Amino acid sequence: MAVISSCVSPLEMASRDHLDWALGNEDVSIRKFADKFNFTDRNSAEKAYKLLISSTEFSKARRDELLRNFNTFNANSAEVFWVKRSIAVQTRIITLKAAVDSMQAGYQEAQHEYRRHFGRTNSQSSSASGVPKAVNDPKNPFLETGNPTSSPKATPNEAESDDVQVQSDARAGKRARMDSEPTGKVSVSSSKRIKDPIRGQRSHDNGRDTGITREGTSTSSERPAQEPEHPDPTANFNRFGILNQEVAWVVEGKDLVQEFQKFRMHNMQDYSLARDGIADMTVHSKFRKNLGSNIGRVASRVEPITNLDEHWPTLTGVLDRVFEKSHYSDVEEAITEESLKDPIVRYIVSIIHSFSHYFSFHDAVPTNINERQVFADLTWSFIRGAMTLAGLETQYLEVLITGVQEHKNWNRDNLTEAKLVGQFADGLTIWGGNQLYLSEASSIHGAKAEKLNQDEFKLARAMKDSWVSQVGALSKYSIPRRGMAVYGSSTCNDETKFWRMDFIGVFRLVQFDAFLVPLKKDEFGVKAKEAIMRCLLLATRIKTEVSEREKKAKPVEYEVRELMQEVVSSIQPTTSTPQKNHRKRPFLEP
Repeated sequence: MAVISSCVSPLEMASRDHLDWALGNEDVSIRKFADKFNFTDRNSAEKAYKLLISSTEFSKARRDELLRNFNTFNANSAEVFWVKRSIAVQTRIITLKAAVDSMQAGYQEAQHEYRRHFGRTNSQSSSASGVPKAVNDPKNPFLETGNPTSSPKATPNEAESDDVQVQSDARAGKRARMDSEPTGKVSVSSSKRIKDPIRGQRSHDNGRDTGITREGTSTSSERPAQEPEHPDPTANFNRFGILNQEVAWVVEGKDLVQEFQKFRMHNMQDYSLARDGIADMTVHSKFRKNLGSNIGRVASRVEPITNLDEHWPTLTGVLDRVFEKSHYSDVEEAITEESLKDPIVRYIVSIIHSFSHYFSFHDAVPTNINERQVFADLTWSFIRGAMTLAGLETQYLEVLITGVQEHKNWNRDNLTEAKLVGQFADGLTIWGGNQLYLSEASSIHGAKAEKLNQDEFKLARAMKDSWVSQVGALSKYSIPRRGMAVYGSSTCNDETKFWRMDFIGVFRLVQFDAFLVPLKKDEFGVKAKEAIMRCLLLATRIKTEVSEREKKAKPVEYEVRELMQEVVSSIQPTTSTPQKNHRKRPFLEP
């Protein structure tokens, strides 16, 4: 039997229903298959279809034909087909939800009318007969029920007090009807005066029930609900299928989207990424630890990049010769034996030249230099050179982050309000106006842990803003690629961590690599060689992202673009950055 796909386990078999349908029809395309069996999830449909076309009940020629057609569909039409299918599903869901909301509104309106009608009847009966109206009516399905209790005969003083109360109730009921009829709002007359829990006084509120309990909380059904302090950014994540993104995240049978929602409910602190819908899957994150070591490790994996020699055939040979010895002086001498026509050699020369400003005078990088200077001369020399080799443009030192600026001006009126300035990155990579990679750096010596945490918090949120900005830009003319990602790096002391953010049911932040900057002459060769390899892997990964976006950048009809833009506009912006409490020196009088 020919092996159709390595993704199909030999123990799995196609469903009998699927086989019966396929054997009885000439057109067995993935389109027809998804329509016939109501598949809405791309992954599930493709898995079932691969099982179907690998069945031995088809002839080999038929299997090969179906596989070719399936591969052609994936290359040319899959993105548009599944986005349209997701749009149809979301449209159906919205329609059904609107119908349910309409029924609920009708039920609430019936409740209000019932209460208003019986409120009038009770108040009129009370004023005519001199008998106080019943608070609880067991025959009324809309009011609380209760058992009436007998009371002793009232004394003359109590009866007089009751007469006054009945007359007051009648006047209150009349005022309530006058207030409610013109506006159409429900006003329930009060049978008893309500004590204001705040002022300690009795309040009629113009004859209407104030709706305040003894605890000082509102009980009125008409009182508008307070807006949550932080709107839930995950509320519309299930609509990201319209943007061609994965909305399910299941690892070893566990739904990680649900696990994240539970985690987020209990982790809404000011400096929590979960508050903004970001699942932190870096090594030391609390969410990853909660998942367990095995699931956390699997859920944070990214596809490896291993084909550097295909891009730069001379890479391995040059690195082995130049970095045969580790001391800076030996490396500096070895590079002179190489040809400057080789781009790898020119890349290494630029790094050696940057370090020469320090190693010409010291055996180690001084500890008293500015963090921006160190980043620009040392760390950035590795990253920028790798990006240049991959054909990617870079900028550095206080570069405005476009996505953050867009988020800050998300709901501002451009005609009447001044435009706010976004945050700045220490370095970034640009492609077609999109900032694919952001970098944050701190001091290489004695950097405070607080500064590192703040930089990483800032970087993760900026990466999310950049992702949203780029999806919005791409969806104006084409369908964004599935698994679209934005990259970043955080430098603290001599370590630089590489991050990736994508969307898989929630925003997922993972660390996939790191390197150490050489700070001493005698360790230069070992660390520089490793740093070059790591930065070239990063550049290759970002270049692959660019290539995939270019491949998928095909115009689509306006209806699809309009729906995608609606989803993008409904994405909640990141929350405001928490402000530190700065201690002020006490004013001393002279």
